[in-house]
Amino acid sequence: MIIFFEDYTNYHLNKVDASNWSYVVAGHGFGNAEEQYYTDRLDNLFIDKDGLHIVAKKEEYMGRCYTSARISLKKLFKYGKVSFKIKLPKLKGTWPAIWLLSEDIKARHNWPECGEIDIMEFIGRVPGKIHTSLHCKTYNHLLNNHRTKVIDINDNEFHEFVYYWTKDGFSIDIDNVHYELFKKSAEDDYNSWPYDQNYFLIMNMAVGGYFPGAVDANFIQDEFIVKYLKIETIED
Repeated sequence: MIIFFEDYTNYHLNKVDASNWSYVVAGHGFGNAEEQYYTDRLDNLFIDKDGLHIVAKKEEYMGRCYTSARISLKKLFKYGKVSFKIKLPKLKGTWPAIWLLSEDIKARHNWPECGEIDIMEFIGRVPGKIHTSLHCKTYNHLLNNHRTKVIDINDNEFHEFVYYWTKDGFSIDIDNVHYELFKKSAEDDYNSWPYDQNYFLIMNMAVGGYFPGAVDANFIQDEFIVKYLKIETIED
């Protein structure tokens, strides 16, 4: 059953549908020393015939040197097929991502115990590579032992992704090439596999921080474009 579909090319309004999405408006570094302030301005997120644009800009704003946008899907789901088509930024310091957090984090602020599913991350200083990862109490980037895979991508302007999340594990198709990712084992408990609960999806582009590193000295602005996003549930 399809529980959510956005074809941004059909939009006539500039902003995302408030019944589906919420904006994050903040700029505290998010635990990663990120340098941007997330806004809900059209300067940083808008929709046109090419899709949804998340735009990072160099500008003084609320004590930060850069602005960008981050939105969260209000719908929750457990297990699913997430399909999307994206165009990545080019400049060093950019860090676009499509990822999932457990609804449990909203009540208890318990990262990484709640679990994080990074469907797609890209950093501008390493072109031609996509990162896909899992974080939990036992395995996370703070311990430098998180489950992660780096996948080479071609130079296409847009890339098509299909991400599969089931009770048994995770896999991904990128530009019609299939990659097996992470499998649940009989030894996994909640601390090592908290991925059997409801999650919500996030799209954002950070600037700077521990992972992408220093921002390009000539950075003025760059953008992350999402042509469409589709989520279908998968039966337990």
